[in-house]
Amino acid sequence: MPNEKIYQYEDVLREVKKYITKEEDLAFIHRAYEVARDAHSEQKRKSGLPYIIHPIHVAYILATLRTGPQTLAAGFLHDVVEDTPLTSDDLREEFGDEVVSLVEGVTKLEKLQYNSDKTPTSNENYQKLILAMVGDVRVIIIKLADRLHNMRTIHGLKPDRAQVIARDTMDILAPIAHRLGMFKLKSELEDLSFKVLDPKSYQEVVSFIEKSTRDRQEALDKMMVSIGSELGEHKIAYEMKGRVKNVYSIYKKVTSKNKDYNEIFDLLAIRILTDTVPACYATLGYIHKLFTPIPKRIKDYIAVPKPNMYQSLHTTVIGFDGNIFEVQIRTHEMDYIAEMGVAAHWAYKENRTISSAQEQQEIMDQLKLFRDIQEVANTSDEDEGDAENFIDTVKHDVFSANIYVFTPLGDVYDLPMGANAIDFAYKIHTQVGNKMTGAKVNNRIVPLSYELQTGDIVEILTSPQAKPSEAWLRIVKTSHARSKIRSYFKKDRRDENIAKGKQLIDKEIQSRGEEPSDVLALPEAKDMLDRFTFNSIDDMLIAVGSGSITARVVVNRILGPVTAEKDKAPIDNEDVEAVETKKIQKQSKNIVEISGADNVKITLANCCAPIPGDPIVGYISKGKGIIVHRQDCPSIKSLNNRFIDVYWAEDYNKTKHQVYLRVFSFDRSGLLSELINSLYQAGTDIVDIKSTVNNTDNTVTTNLVVTAYDTENLEKIKVNINKVSGVYEIDRVIR
Repeated sequence: MPNEKIYQYEDVLREVKKYITKEEDLAFIHRAYEVARDAHSEQKRKSGLPYIIHPIHVAYILATLRTGPQTLAAGFLHDVVEDTPLTSDDLREEFGDEVVSLVEGVTKLEKLQYNSDKTPTSNENYQKLILAMVGDVRVIIIKLADRLHNMRTIHGLKPDRAQVIARDTMDILAPIAHRLGMFKLKSELEDLSFKVLDPKSYQEVVSFIEKSTRDRQEALDKMMVSIGSELGEHKIAYEMKGRVKNVYSIYKKVTSKNKDYNEIFDLLAIRILTDTVPACYATLGYIHKLFTPIPKRIKDYIAVPKPNMYQSLHTTVIGFDGNIFEVQIRTHEMDYIAEMGVAAHWAYKENRTISSAQEQQEIMDQLKLFRDIQEVANTSDEDEGDAENFIDTVKHDVFSANIYVFTPLGDVYDLPMGANAIDFAYKIHTQVGNKMTGAKVNNRIVPLSYELQTGDIVEILTSPQAKPSEAWLRIVKTSHARSKIRSYFKKDRRDENIAKGKQLIDKEIQSRGEEPSDVLALPEAKDMLDRFTFNSIDDMLIAVGSGSITARVVVNRILGPVTAEKDKAPIDNEDVEAVETKKIQKQSKNIVEISGADNVKITLANCCAPIPGDPIVGYISKGKGIIVHRQDCPSIKSLNNRFIDVYWAEDYNKTKHQVYLRVFSFDRSGLLSELINSLYQAGTDIVDIKSTVNNTDNTVTTNLVVTAYDTENLEKIKVNINKVSGVYEIDRVIR
C-alpha cells in the first residue's frame, strides 16, 4: 500500500496514553524511542524514508495491542543490536535484562534466513522461530508486528525477494498469529501475502467482495434493523456491526472445498456484542425467532472454546429475499480476545503485580498451542527427529488443526482436517494408540479410516493384548501418529533385529574362514560405522537384521572385498568387456569410481535403480561387468560373495536417471491432474504413471516412473508431490 499513513512518535505516544498513565513508564518508553532514533539516525529504508520510521510503526502496532512498557521499548529497539554499533550490554545498562532479553530474542529471529525451500538450514531456522515463542511469547508478538509493517511496505522490494518474504509470512507467521488467536493481525498478514504471491487471484476475490457487498448491503441493513428492534424490545444492551470475511480466507475456502464464490455463506456477517454470556444465548434465541436457521450451521464456541481461546456463538440464517448471512454473537471481552488473541492476555494492566515468567506460564496454561508444540519437540527428541520433521509436524498437526472432537467425558481435541480415529487415539496418549482395537463415533462402531468431523464424540476401544498394525502407517493423517507408530515398531523389533543381524554377520565372517567374535572389535568396524553413519554397533546390527543393509556389505567394509584366492571369480577383463551401454541404466565411465580397477564399464542395476547420492556397492558379474546396486537392495542378498567397493565420482556430467516411486493418497476429484502438475512443476520427466483405486478404504496407489539427477533432486520432487492434497506417503520402489 504505497499511500499507507506514516506514523510519527507522537502517534505512538497518543495511543500509549490510552492505557498507560504512569509518568515513569511513559519516560521509559520515550527514552527507548530516543535511543533508537539516535542509533538509526544515519540509516534509510529501501523506500528512502528514515529508518526510524520502521521501529515507530512496530511500536505503534504494539501499542494498538496494548502491550506493556518493556515490550514497547523492545519494539523501538528491536533492530538496534543487529544494525547499529550499540550492544546488548549498552541496552542492559539503561533498560535492564527484560528488555534486552526481548531484543536479543527478536535479533536471533532476524538473523535466520527464511526461504520457501525445505532445506535443512531453513527448517532449523523455522524450528528456532517456533520454539522461541514457547520461551516468551512477547518475542513472537514483536516479530509479528515487525513483519506486518514490512508486509505493508513490501512494494519497495524486488519481486523475487518480496515473493520469498510473502511465502514465509503465509506459511509460518500467519499460521502462528492464527493459533495465537490474533485474527485481525493474521487476516492482514494473509491478505498482504496473497496479494504478492497471486495478484491475479487476489484481485478476482476483491472484485467479487465489492460486487457482493453492493448487492447484499440493503438486505444486510434490513436484517440489522430488524434484529436491533427485537433486542431493544427485550431490553438487551448490544453493539452490532457488519463484518466482511478477509480476502485470502474466501479464496482458501473456494479452492480447498471446490466451491463457487456464491456458495460462501459467511462472506458478509453480522457481529453482535453483548455485556453477558446469558445475553448471548438470549440473543441467539431471538434471532432464530426472526429468521430460519440452517441446520448444522449453529456452533457454540462459548461452551466449547477453540484451543486459541476464541469464544463466540455462530449461526447461519436465511434473511430477507432469501439472502444467507452468518451471525456471530459474543461478549465485548470475547470480541477483544477474538481480535487480539494472546496479546489480549499480555495487555498492560498498570496495577497488576505479576512477573513476566508468571504471565508466560498463565498463557501456556490457557493456550493449548504451547503444549502441542512442546509435545512435538519432545517427540522429535525421542525419535531423533530432524528439523524438517519438526516443521512438517507443527505445520500439519498444529497450525492446520481445524476440526474439534470430543471424548465421551467431554474433553476437546483439535486435529487437522481428514484425521481419523487412529490419529485421535495417539493424540490422547501414545499407549491409547498402541493398545487400540477399534473406535466408536457418536456411539456407532466405525472403520479406523473414518474421517472425523467437528462435533464427533469419539470413544477409543482398547485391549491390553493389542498392538499397532503397520497398515496404519498408510491411513493415519497426522505426523504425530505416524511417528509414534514407527517408533513402536523400531523399539519392538530392536532386540530381534540385533540378534538376527549378529547371526547373519557371523555367518558371513565364517564363510571366509574368520572367527566372528573378534571382527566387530577391529578398528575397521569403527570406520564402517562412520561410513554408514551408524551411532553404534547395535544400530548397525539392527540395520542388517531388518534388511536395510546386507551382512556382506558390512563385512566387506571391515575385512575388505573377497580376493581372488578366496573367490574363484576375481575381476577379469572377460567379465567386464561385454558390457553394453543402455539409455538410462548405463552411465559414462566417470560417474562411478571402482576400487582396484580402472577403465571398467559399469551398469546401474535395474532392480533398485541407484542414482548419485545413494549408498552403493558393486557386484562382479560373469560376462556383464560390474553391476552397481543400492546397499539396501534385497537382490544382493541372493548373490555370491563377489562384491567390490564403488563410489560416486565427485565430478561427472549430470544426466537424468529413472526412479520408481509409489504414491499413496486418498481418492478425490482432480487428484491425478494435480499429481501430474506437481511433477511438471518439479521439472521431472514422467516416463510412466499408473493409478489403482482401492474402493474399500477410498485410497489410491499411483506407481510412477520419473527422472531425477540425484538424491537431492529426488527429494525436491517428493516435496512437490507431498504438497498435493490427500497424499500421505511416498515410497521409492525396488523392483
